[in-house]
Amino acid sequence: PVLKIREWFEANDSPGLDALERCRRKLRYKEYLMGLVNLGSFPPPGVPGMFISGYPKTLWESTIAGIDCDIYLYSLCRRGTYNSRAVSSQPCEGLFSSLAAMPGSRNGCPTAAQLESDMAKLTGEAIVRQDPARGFSLRLSNAPVYPQTVLEKDVGKLPSPLDPPAYIDAVEVKDHLFDSKNRRRRKQAVPKGISALHQTARGV
Repeated sequence: PVLKIREWFEANDSPGLDALERCRRKLRYKEYLMGLVNLGSFPPPGVPGMFISGYPKTLWESTIAGIDCDIYLYSLCRRGTYNSRAVSSQPCEGLFSSLAAMPGSRNGCPTAAQLESDMAKLTGEAIVRQDPARGFSLRLSNAPVYPQTVLEKDVGKLPSPLDPPAYIDAVEVKDHLFDSKNRRRRKQAVPKGISALHQTARGV
């Protein structure tokens, strides 16, 4: 099971994996989770108690539901594809990095008195960033992940929104720029600011 968990994690978070391979890894982990129970038995799995083969029942159910949702998204997105990190770890990382960038944050953590005003500022910033009619270019990073020339060549114009399908009987999987082999990490980044195993712990 460790290998399946690792593959599932990489399918959600790692760049450079083609979309079809991501789906295969997620479905292998779903098949493993479904094999832990007999859904035709009574009482239902997790009753009595709150665990299924060591998994918390809510974690077991939400992981399976999340895998299904990830695959259905290919049929619901306007381009027929999406960045897998956009629905996994990226929103949380973006939120906390934005909070850490606030002037009053010490060691990346805002105080309780400042949290309300900081969240209001972040919400306003997010509204401006997501507004398609803002009329001006906006970039908050040092360099864009996907240069504009690459987006125009490989992605093209965003299609007009369509009504969601009433029933999905087949899913066509399509690669995103995040899935390109050129996005594969060539070398793992070395953590900075963390003490070595033989040194006194000094935090981050």
